Amino acid sequence: MNLNRAHDWSPLKSPKAISLPAESSPKEPALMRELRESRPSLNGHRATQTGEQNNVTYNREASSEAMSLIRLIVPTEVTHDTVCELGELRNVQFKDLNPDVNPFQRSFVGEIRRLDEMARRVRFIRDQIEKEADKIQIRPADESIPLVSVGQGLPQATDALEVKLRDHEQRLIQMNESYQTLSDRARELIEARHVLRETTSFFNKPQDRGQEIRASIDDSSQPLLAHDEHEFQIQQSGNTTLDLEFIAGTVDSSRLAVFERILWRVLRGNLYMNYINIPEPFKDPVTQVESRKSVFLIFVHGEYLLTKVRKVADSMGATLHGIDADAQRRTEALKEINTRLEDLQIVLYNTGTTRREELVRVAESILSWQEFVRREKVIYETLNLFNYDARRKTLIAEGWCPTRDIVAIQLALRHATPLTYLKEESGASVPPILQVLTTNQKPPTYHRTNKFTEGYQTLIDSYGIATYQEVNPGLFAVVTFPFLFAVMFGDIGHGFIVLMAALYMIYNERKFMKTKNDEVPNHIHFKRKFNIYAEFLPQLLFLQSIFGYLVICIIVKWSTDWSKATTQPPSLLNMLIYMFLSPGSVKPEEQLFRQQKLLQIVLLVLAAICVPWMLCAKPYFLWKEMKAHAAGYSRIELRDDAVLRNEEEGEVVAATGADPDDEHDFSEVIVHQVIHTIEFCLGCISNTASYLRLWALSLAHAQLSAVLWNMTIGPFLKPAGILDFVFLIAVFLLWAGATIGVLCLMEGLSAFLHALRLHWVEANGKHYEAGGYPFRPLTFDETEA
Repeated sequence: MNLNRAHDWSPLKSPKAISLPAESSPKEPALMRELRESRPSLNGHRATQTGEQNNVTYNREASSEAMSLIRLIVPTEVTHDTVCELGELRNVQFKDLNPDVNPFQRSFVGEIRRLDEMARRVRFIRDQIEKEADKIQIRPADESIPLVSVGQGLPQATDALEVKLRDHEQRLIQMNESYQTLSDRARELIEARHVLRETTSFFNKPQDRGQEIRASIDDSSQPLLAHDEHEFQIQQSGNTTLDLEFIAGTVDSSRLAVFERILWRVLRGNLYMNYINIPEPFKDPVTQVESRKSVFLIFVHGEYLLTKVRKVADSMGATLHGIDADAQRRTEALKEINTRLEDLQIVLYNTGTTRREELVRVAESILSWQEFVRREKVIYETLNLFNYDARRKTLIAEGWCPTRDIVAIQLALRHATPLTYLKEESGASVPPILQVLTTNQKPPTYHRTNKFTEGYQTLIDSYGIATYQEVNPGLFAVVTFPFLFAVMFGDIGHGFIVLMAALYMIYNERKFMKTKNDEVPNHIHFKRKFNIYAEFLPQLLFLQSIFGYLVICIIVKWSTDWSKATTQPPSLLNMLIYMFLSPGSVKPEEQLFRQQKLLQIVLLVLAAICVPWMLCAKPYFLWKEMKAHAAGYSRIELRDDAVLRNEEEGEVVAATGADPDDEHDFSEVIVHQVIHTIEFCLGCISNTASYLRLWALSLAHAQLSAVLWNMTIGPFLKPAGILDFVFLIAVFLLWAGATIGVLCLMEGLSAFLHALRLHWVEANGKHYEAGGYPFRPLTFDETEA
């Protein structure tokens, strides 16, 4: 919660409307013509803005962009193209003017549903392309034929694309179903061929099969059937005659053991079973999952047991094939299956080729279609944020934009107007109207970055978004972050390795893309000068009376030649501790300079005075300000009534709503200040001591490097024979791998995290408000969106 008073966030002191320079048309609505002709020019707005920004000169370099709240009055005929142009410009963040309207009841919900269906079809087609076994190259969107995205040809282009996507989807679904049916039939024929082959092979060798009785799975000492060779009287006199009934089929190899066990228990061992695994796997054409099958041949006595076998086989997902007992008929059936299978494979090949040709053609445009659908959906979702003015037959939009970009927005609106709303077609040429509103609402925070500063700004934004036009710590992090990282990493050799890795990534950037803070200016800018006296000054005195004194003692100690001194160099840490435990007492052998006792007493008294100063001064100033602010409510309400009357008459509206974050009572002020004071006093000790990690990590890195060298490559630097050379090479590889993996990657990550903590906690925690929210402009860039 922001406990400071409401601020006048607007960079403008009076509302202005900016319209596009266009000639008045005889058929132009009177209200639109009046609004367009009665507004000041853009040059006047820019002069006002420039003059006010000069009052705070540090804003351009160290703070966020100056933002303006704008209102757009757009004729319905050009709303689509206007949003399209602003999306390409990427500098307007629109506000939702229909917060109470259900998403399914908004104006353009029908168009969004239509685009969702088109997006689903695009995803389906792209999934089909990516699932192809032989990879199909997808042409980038910028190399494809562009689609009409603005102007009068847009509806026809959208309709044509919808029809095209529907046709492609239907054809692919039909071909997938045909291919699936043909593949299933081919798999059945292949299984039948294997069954016939194995059955024929089994009957052709009866003398060898007589002794192959399966062992019981439950009892390895018992045969699967307690029958001897005479149980299945096999006679070979041209035709084979069997006294036993048999059944053949295929089953998943993973279920074969369970299948055999169940049959043994259900038939009580009254069966003979033979099986063999099919060598080649079967692949599902849809899921591309491979499965393996086994051919089984089961002999039982009687139709009753044969029925039981069929039921068990059906429950286990087995496929049964009708095999004739006559050898001649089996041979003829095998020939017929081979012929049908050859014809079926030809049809399968042709179907697969046709399907692939279809996907190859679609792959040339799929990304451009996907981009078109996504852009259109973003546009209509943005239009749903607008408010429809039935009286003016226009759409009204409000949003934030950088003040310096208003000229670019004006040009974009001008560029969008003649695309569909042509004078020759409609008899009018009404441009959109841009109004700059004065408001007390807090604008979003926007920092312009480049490839170099973007990374540092992201680190700061991860902690919190800067308050509007607060001094940006990201600018200082460009210097302080590499410095603190280097202090903790502390090795020029390992740093050179990191540098080479960074240069490699910079060199391959395009390839990879494809796969401290000044507090006083903040208070001055936000018109909170009392914070300088009530907060900044006592905090500075408290900090310097303790740690500023310690810094001076360090300098004195370093500049003293202790070899010529009569005393030993004192422990500064103990000196600081006893400064609080025994005020005014310094041992003679630990004294650094004269009058040190008196100085320590003065500094302690000053630090003690600063605590109630921080605790009471700011709440007192805020209490006085709240009383003065409450006295002005009636005047504000009268002004709001006047503003509403002007709006009904078509005049420019000045948004004067206060920021809800500024509403608070005095009890919250006191609680916040107590917590803030305690946190600052304790943080001065803990956060300052936290900087000892700079020394600790630097020392740890140096010691780890020395240990790794002495325990690996160090003892082998003077090889005496061939074996020593072999050990040297092996140890060198071990040392090099540990150097890169441990000393560069792990230690580098550790130094990075500690440097990040020093910025987030120790630095930003003291000086950075981080009470803002990010500027998220309309954009068609998928990564930024």
